[in-house]
Amino acid sequence: MVCQIPEPYRTTLTQRFYEELPLADVARLQGINLPLAKYRVRHGIKLLREKLVEAGLTENDL
Repeated sequence: MVCQIPEPYRTTLTQRFYEELPLADVARLQGINLPLAKYRVRHGIKLLREKLVEAGLTENDL
């Protein structure tokens, strides 16, 4: 499902959760400031949740 969300949210979520990088490192690697990295994580999670619900999962499954 992560592959279905747009860049740059996909990269940000991948670095933050799969690679387990601190947000400061994610921001540095992407050449963005920390508040933007935080926004991308929050918005990326929102987009991912929407995709999961579209796929038939309920909020309780999440």
